[in-house]
Amino acid sequence: MTGLVKRQVASNPFEPTNIADEWYSADELPDPSPLPVVKGWKVLVRPLSPAKKIGNLWVPPNAVQRREYVVTVGRVLAYGPLAWKRPDMAEFDEDDNWKPWAEVGDYVMYPKNSPRRFEYGKVKLIVLQDDEIIMTIPDPDKVKLGDY
Repeated sequence: MTGLVKRQVASNPFEPTNIADEWYSADELPDPSPLPVVKGWKVLVRPLSPAKKIGNLWVPPNAVQRREYVVTVGRVLAYGPLAWKRPDMAEFDEDDNWKPWAEVGDYVMYPKNSPRRFEYGKVKLIVLQDDEIIMTIPDPDKVKLGDY
């Protein structure tokens, strides 16, 4: 599959040999342009590749897979005009203006099993419903695997 690379380049005895099932593109690939137009309450997200190394320590594949299985982090590329505008989801700023749960460029966490996946311009993207966003993440590098 074109566009897929391992995040760490150095030799790693724990590195899986088959990365075909990983659903992210090389970090070096630019976002596609123009982006697909998102409709309704959908959110377009580019998944981030999970860290395979923390500091100087390699993360064993089973630990990376456990993190990928539970939650995934990605960057918001676009959202539809109805995203987060339902009355039960609406948020407002101090001037009573509507504000979205996440802005373009924000990092968000979402459940692994929820997205609709597709490749666009050699970049793997996902489409989420607005209520599938669990939270925004100020620094995705601080997301660490917990003991599940």
